[in-house]
Amino acid sequence: MKLTTRGFTLVELMIVIAIIGILAAALFPSLTSYLKRSRDAARSAHVKDISTAIGAYYSDRERYLATGTGCITSALLGTSYMEAGVPTDPTASRSNGCGQPGFYLYASGTSTAGSPQFALAAIFENDNGGNFLNGTGQ
Repeated sequence: MKLTTRGFTLVELMIVIAIIGILAAALFPSLTSYLKRSRDAARSAHVKDISTAIGAYYSDRERYLATGTGCITSALLGTSYMEAGVPTDPTASRSNGCGQPGFYLYASGTSTAGSPQFALAAIFENDNGGNFLNGTGQ
């Protein structure tokens, strides 16, 4: 009677598992960097959208939202300028400096020349990016 062995030996399986582990370890840092960059792109798009809505608000009312510093929310801006409401940070648990996690920082006031202006701030995750500030004034 002839004995035939089917399947893999334990050593062969261990080698394959080790190779897969090495490849996974090499890909993990690039994957996390990709996720950070995608969330940063969403933050940048949110700030641009909010900035456009605030510009429309200023165009209609000839003033910016409440003067001071705080979070930009749907309650402050209203839904007529952003139908889906003010977007929040992709990582909702992060605080952007306004005291409420998930919202973007908003500030408005007047410049030294007396013209009204506003600023929006979002904190980026990318080590090469830093903070992103976008403000406009008239």
